[in-house]
Amino acid sequence: DRELGAVITKSDGSFQFLVERGSYHLVAERNGFGRQTYGARTLNDFFGVSIICNAETQNDNLLFRLYPPASISGQVIDQHGEPVSSALVQLIRQVVVEGKRRAVNRGYFYTTDKGNFRFGNLDAGSYFLVVGGTPWHSQESYSGPNEVTAPSVAYLPVYYPNSSDPNSAVPMRIQAGEEARANFTLIEGEGTSIRVEVEGQIKPGARINLRSAGIEDVNRFQKVSTLYGTQHLFSAVPPGSYEVQVIGESKGQPVTNSVKVQTAGGTQTVKLRIGQQASVSGRVNCDGKPVAATNPIVMTLFRLSDRRGFSRRLQPDGSFEIAGVPPGQYMVLFGRSNDCFPDRVLLGGKEVTDRTLNVGSEPMRGLVVESSSGLAQVKGFVRKGEQKMSGMLALLIPVRDTKDPSLNLSFMTDSDGSYNYRAVQPGEYWILATDDTELEFADPQVLEPYLKFAEKVMIAPRGKYEKDLEIRDK
Repeated sequence: DRELGAVITKSDGSFQFLVERGSYHLVAERNGFGRQTYGARTLNDFFGVSIICNAETQNDNLLFRLYPPASISGQVIDQHGEPVSSALVQLIRQVVVEGKRRAVNRGYFYTTDKGNFRFGNLDAGSYFLVVGGTPWHSQESYSGPNEVTAPSVAYLPVYYPNSSDPNSAVPMRIQAGEEARANFTLIEGEGTSIRVEVEGQIKPGARINLRSAGIEDVNRFQKVSTLYGTQHLFSAVPPGSYEVQVIGESKGQPVTNSVKVQTAGGTQTVKLRIGQQASVSGRVNCDGKPVAATNPIVMTLFRLSDRRGFSRRLQPDGSFEIAGVPPGQYMVLFGRSNDCFPDRVLLGGKEVTDRTLNVGSEPMRGLVVESSSGLAQVKGFVRKGEQKMSGMLALLIPVRDTKDPSLNLSFMTDSDGSYNYRAVQPGEYWILATDDTELEFADPQVLEPYLKFAEKVMIAPRGKYEKDLEIRDK
C-alpha cells in the first residue's frame, strides 16, 4: 500500500478525496487521538474496513469514528504508606486473536520516586495489572563474580485488585477515553536470591529476565535487567518457582535460552547455557514436484505455545532454511502462497503428526514439506434484509476438528458489504456471518449457538463460489 494523498478536515469534520475505481484504506489522525483506521472497532486496530469505489457504490457520506485513548494510572505504596519507587507494574490485556481469547503482554512501567505509574494510549477493553518491586533497604546486586550477601526481605507480588494469587486476579474493564485508577500496596515478606552463572558466548548488554507464572500464558516479570558479565544476581526475590530467561546475540545470531529454578530461602545458584539456536531446513514440493520459482511461498514455523511465527521465503529451487528457532513445538504453515497448501511433513522419511515439529537445540535438516495445489475462492455479500452490511465478520470454519489455525478464516466486510476469500483450502466448511467482531470462533463451545444459522459448503480444488450471508441474532 502507498499513501495517495492527505487533506485537513473542514470545521464540520467533512473531507473529500477524488479517486479512481479500486479498493482503499482510509486513515485519520488528530492531536491526542493518534492514527486510526476507518471502520476499526478499537483505537489500535489497524485493519478496519476497506472502501470499495466503483460505479455501484456510494461513498459520499462516510462517517469516520475516532476513538479517544484511555489510560490507567495509579500509585504504589508499601505497608507503611510510603511510596515505592522503581516498582515494576505490568499490564496484560485480554484480546481475541485468530478467534481465541487470550492474554497478551501490553508492557510494563517502573514507578517514579513518588510511586506513580501511567499507561496511556489504551484501547477500550479488559486489562490485568500485577506489581512487584524491591524494598529500598534491599540493595539490588549487579552482574559480577563477587559474592553478595542476600537480603532477607522482598515485596510479595500483587495482582489487581489486591491478591498475590494470579488465579484471583480480576481484569479492569475500561471504556474509550476513560482515565482509570488502580492503586497498590506492597507487603514485605521473606526474600531469597538467585545467582545465575552463564556458560557460553553472548554479547554484553543482553537482557536477563526473572519470570514466574502469571495470567494464562503470559508470565509475570519479577525482574528485568541487563547482563554484562558471566554472572548475575537477582536479590530480594520472594520464594517460589521462577524461570530465568536470557535474550541476546551470540556470533551474530539472535539467541534465547531459559532455565527453571525453585527458591525456598537463602541463595540458589543456577547455570544457564548459551548456545546457537536451531536452524530448520529442507524443501517444499507441490503436487510431487519442486515448487516453481513463480510461486512466492513463505514458509512459516508457528510456535504453539505463544502463537509466534518464524518465517522465510522459499529459494527459487524450493529450498528453505529458518535460522534462530528457539526450542519448542511448531506447526508447519504457509504464510503466503499463490496456489499451494501444506499436506504433510516428512522428517527422515517419516511423516510427523499434525505437521508439528519438536525443535530442540540441534539443527533439523532434510525436512520435506509435501503440498498440493488447488486453492479456491469464496466471495459474496453480507446482508441484513436488503441492506448490505460493512464491518461485519464473515467466517469459514472447518467442519472437521483440526489443530491448524490457518484453516479458520475470518473477513471484515468491506464498505460495500462484500467479502472475498482468495485462498481457501479444499474441504467442508461452515459459512456464516455475525456482527460480533470479537467472537471467539475458534472455540467450539462459543461457536456452537451460531451454527444453527450457518450453512455447510463443500469447497472443491480451484472452485469459485459466490455466497451471500444473512446477519441474524444468535
